[in-house]
Amino acid sequence: MQVLWHLLTVPEHAAPMNQLSQLMGFSTAGITKVVDRLCEAGLLERRASCSDRRVTYAALPPVGLSAAADASSAPAAALRRRMAAAGVGTDLSPPSRRTSPCSTRHRDRAPRA
Repeated sequence: MQVLWHLLTVPEHAAPMNQLSQLMGFSTAGITKVVDRLCEAGLLERRASCSDRRVTYAALPPVGLSAAADASSAPAAALRRRMAAAGVGTDLSPPSRRTSPCSTRHRDRAPRA
């Protein structure tokens, strides 16, 4: 899942295999096995680098892009359902984008000396 999420967030939805290896903390052989399995499932594809023949990219094809996007939205949706069931607000936007009582409560007070 981390590989798919990472590729969802990078330009062109592709990254060099060695970058994925470092990101995941896997050996070259370990990341190769992960990418092999994702390629077999149709979620990833390998692409050769145009500038360096030694570099291979793992990239999201359309099916993988759709699956990664769906998977990345599932945790937020599950959290919203749990919060709603508990009677808690479901606004998951960053605090800076919300108005909260804490941010407006002390506006009228004079600064402390």
